[in-house]
Amino acid sequence: MIGSASSFGIGSKEKLGTEETPFTSDKYRLDYIDSKKIAQDFIVKEAKEKGLPVIVINPTFMFGVSDKKPGSGQMTEAIYKGKVPDYSSGGKNYIAARDVAVASVNALKMGRIGECYIVGNENLSYKEVFDKIANVLEVKAPKWEVLAWLSLSIGWISEKIA
Repeated sequence: MIGSASSFGIGSKEKLGTEETPFTSDKYRLDYIDSKKIAQDFIVKEAKEKGLPVIVINPTFMFGVSDKKPGSGQMTEAIYKGKVPDYSSGGKNYIAARDVAVASVNALKMGRIGECYIVGNENLSYKEVFDKIANVLEVKAPKWEVLAWLSLSIGWISEKIA
């Protein structure tokens, strides 16, 4: 099963998150993250209790060649078109989709039934990843950092509108 690294707790550059980091993102009430965690817990329980032959691969934020929407492809296109003037503080771990495919095959060969494996590559701030994307595309990178309180306020308002 391909899950998400979001099914585990959040780490930092100083103290990386692992498969043992307790999940705390349920406080955000985001359907995508919550549904991934619920599905993973169900599958792992079935593996441990009933022998369901499953291994869970938990990729971080993926970039792929044919990715269009809503993830990295949409973000890359927005930077290319100059629609991302700013970035927020913080960051993520990023990985190429082809590396997730290789890790999935390796997990089938070497993984243990009922286990979860975070698959990631590079920890980058949002500024660093936007700079890299802009450099590859030969366009201008977003210049301004959005203050955390403003970013959270916009997120809260967007959620209420949705």
